[in-house]
Amino acid sequence: MPNRKKVLLVDDDSLFCSVIQKVLSVYHEIQIAHFVSSAKEKLKQNEFDFIILDYHLENENGLDLIPLIKAYSPRSVILLLSGSDDFGVVAKALSMGVDEYLVKSEDVHVHLLVRIPFLFKQKQKSIELESYRLRPNLRLPQSPDELSPEHYKEFLENAEALYLNAATELNSGDLALTAERIGLARSTIFRKESIYQFRKFETS
Repeated sequence: MPNRKKVLLVDDDSLFCSVIQKVLSVYHEIQIAHFVSSAKEKLKQNEFDFIILDYHLENENGLDLIPLIKAYSPRSVILLLSGSDDFGVVAKALSMGVDEYLVKSEDVHVHLLVRIPFLFKQKQKSIELESYRLRPNLRLPQSPDELSPEHYKEFLENAEALYLNAATELNSGDLALTAERIGLARSTIFRKESIYQFRKFETS
């Protein structure tokens, strides 16, 4: 099946894991770890697209795994599960790099089916856009040796492409609406899109 994601579920509730595995395995490849120690071993051996992490593990805290996830599987989407909606936990998790937070409920498997592809696509778009932002020709010149008509032209083109990408993303990929809001003719923005291909960051 296309678009299958490699998912690691870290939770000490065996029954819950069985239910989630049964539902998600139809669409994704699922590995399960019941303890922080076993999760660490799986992280050292595999890179996952998506990690579902329970906050309350037996005598352990799921957040303790985040530094290791960032080290071994930095592109993973991290979704934290918890039995409560404690704002302090949510704030701490987000500050540590968690991408999403869900409260455990009877229909949590439904939410996971929806959120996994959405969050993964969102994460990939964020990674690609950040990579684009860091392109060398978007740096201001640091020395006289870097100054040239070619560098100046490429810098302006890259800056424009980045701006148009961000503007189009804010308008949900609608080029015509973006053109109207920033004062460009529709023919102009469609021509620039064909040159810069900035919609490659758009969610399809």
